[in-house]
Amino acid sequence: MLHEVGIASDYVDINTYRGVAHADVPSEDVFNHVILAIELPAEVDAASYRSVVTSKKQQEILDL
Repeated sequence: MLHEVGIASDYVDINTYRGVAHADVPSEDVFNHVILAIELPAEVDAASYRSVVTSKKQQEILDL
């Protein structure tokens, strides 16, 4: 639905325990949560959100 209104988003697999998931070893078995990340439009002030990260492509992403 977000795509239909022009919002880029993607799922992010996470684990609530630190040190369990490793970026160099992909596996579906080590994640226990999935969150949604959306790409913030350029005109949005990212400083007003607590959970904004910058992607490798230098895009600001909001984790929901």
